[in-house]
Amino acid sequence: MAHQAGFACFTFSDNACSSAAKAADWFGVDGDRLDLARWSTASGETDAPAVDGSPPDPGRNLNSYAKQLGTRSTSDDSAAAARQQSCHKYRPELDAPNAVNDIRGGCGVPPRQPGSRKVTWGPPARGSEAWDEDHSAQRWHRR
Repeated sequence: MAHQAGFACFTFSDNACSSAAKAADWFGVDGDRLDLARWSTASGETDAPAVDGSPPDPGRNLNSYAKQLGTRSTSDDSAAAARQQSCHKYRPELDAPNAVNDIRGGCGVPPRQPGSRKVTWGPPARGSEAWDEDHSAQRWHRR
């Protein structure tokens, strides 16, 4: 990985590092070659482990995830199925974070946990403010 310029505008996090190159040549910063320890110091990325070997399934992508779910074989098909969801017909595996975690697994990277980023997992809880906002239009039309 090569990086030029300062790190003030960047945050590197949760990456797993591996290369066929010598360990001292894994990273480049402003033309200098760095090993993982020097990269961590320069970039501030202290949670990047070095991993051995190749990823378990590097060919995973949105199309392979769609095929695995049975929503035909393209990411467009999965997106169409996700758009059909409602609070009455909901498949959590169609949420984007689950697709991302599947692809991360193919790269040998652990899945992100709910709450590790600002991600909504599923429909709003029944009775919550978000639920009330989501269903107020439906109640209005029923009257």
